Amino acid sequence: MNDIEKHEERIESCKTFKRCETLAKNYRDHGHDDLADKADKHAANLRYRQLSRRPPIDYHYIGLKTGQELKLPALNIVAKVADYRNLLYKGKYRSFTSISNELKSEGIRDKDTKNWIRVDTGEKVNDLYEKAWPKKSSVEK
Repeated sequence: MNDIEKHEERIESCKTFKRCETLAKNYRDHGHDDLADKADKHAANLRYRQLSRRPPIDYHYIGLKTGQELKLPALNIVAKVADYRNLLYKGKYRSFTSISNELKSEGIRDKDTKNWIRVDTGEKVNDLYEKAWPKKSSVEK
């Protein structure tokens, strides 16, 4: 077993999402972003596998990585993924909702505050969420 496989096994053996988050931070601090991303994804799986409803957005679970840029194209606003729940916007950790509320208070239309995309691929964040957490049909409920 090589070193990468040992680290991947270590990630998969995590029993709590907090432990996985600690591993991700340590890997990232030491320049091992690929391992950090895997630990982030495993933490997300641990956080949400017990839920019976769709969870709040988790950037790591839907495939985004810490440091990735997101943009509101209509407003040319860019924010970076800070962790699984927050964006870095104007130097502060913020949620989509708090950014949207700030923009609306400045007179921006509601619909212009909701269409975030990945800068690198142009994919809509809402589409990534829907792919990760499809709505259950009325038959499945």
